[in-house]
Amino acid sequence: MRIIRKTLTAAALGLCSILPASAGDFDLSDKLSITGFIDMSYTMTDPEGGTEDEAIGLDQFEIDFMYGFSETFSAQVDLQYTPDDTTIESAWFTMVLTENLTFKAGRFLSYSGWETAEPTGLFQFSGTGYADYFYGGYQQGLSAMYSTDFFDLGVSVVDDLAGVTGDAETLGIELALAIRPTDYWTIKAFYLTDEVEDTAATTEDVRTVAVGGVVTFTETAVAAVPGYDIDIFNIWTSVEVGGFTLAAEYGSSEGITAMDDDNTGFLLMGNYGWDNGFALTLRYHALERENAAGTTLEDTTAFTISPSYAVNDYLLIVTEARFDTDDAADVGAQDTDSFAVEALITF
Repeated sequence: MRIIRKTLTAAALGLCSILPASAGDFDLSDKLSITGFIDMSYTMTDPEGGTEDEAIGLDQFEIDFMYGFSETFSAQVDLQYTPDDTTIESAWFTMVLTENLTFKAGRFLSYSGWETAEPTGLFQFSGTGYADYFYGGYQQGLSAMYSTDFFDLGVSVVDDLAGVTGDAETLGIELALAIRPTDYWTIKAFYLTDEVEDTAATTEDVRTVAVGGVVTFTETAVAAVPGYDIDIFNIWTSVEVGGFTLAAEYGSSEGITAMDDDNTGFLLMGNYGWDNGFALTLRYHALERENAAGTTLEDTTAFTISPSYAVNDYLLIVTEARFDTDDAADVGAQDTDSFAVEALITF
């Protein structure tokens, strides 16, 4: 059975996952341990009226270093390699201030969203694709979390909600609430806000090279760009009972781009895991986006079916068939079928 979910606890103060099967940390010393994963896949994408595309190879390698300096002070650094880049994905330290109150600072992943940013936290191969509109992403700043057995309250003050939104001149805020009515039922809600400030009208010199190599500069006006607010609301709930995991999510946002867009989306997911290592995930999700003029930017739905098999404690094989329907006639619709086989090694 693949049970992988995030929690908002003082002990973790971040995205804590129970990895597929029972992969564990490797202790390098009394204070230092590592964990990570290798993610490889074969994918085939077949757009209606388009050209079929296939790809195979390494998607991602990640290694995480966890430093436990004391019972109340720890740090973690996550290094990530993809075919396009090698980065320090996150790096933060955590301080346990009281039995219920924890503080952290650095670069860390937003608490928001049902689906995790890493493949080790997904119940299927692909994410919905709407995370940029309803999740906070990786962010840099400070966070505090107050936790009890029944609920968690968190607040983060960050330089930006995600790498592609917000304004470095203003601070983003994330509020998080988690409620656990029972041992198997969880509800989490998030509100995130940021803003992009006005850009004043300016001029710039445009360089022109004429015939004969004569260089001239012409002063050209650059129009002012009005600022806009960014508001994101995300809520999800999950139930885990027996071999079943059932989840539902709703998200809405405004101002993610300069088009003053209005976005809504939702997800319904069910997963069942057998004791022999097999599991099956069914997911349906939708995304609708409009600009300020009411023009449809995106109107998509998708159904995903994903069987998986845990070969051993470290290797998980995930297969997926996904069928996307695009009804955004204003910008040209294109339905797409895609298939994938993934090998995910955790350590």
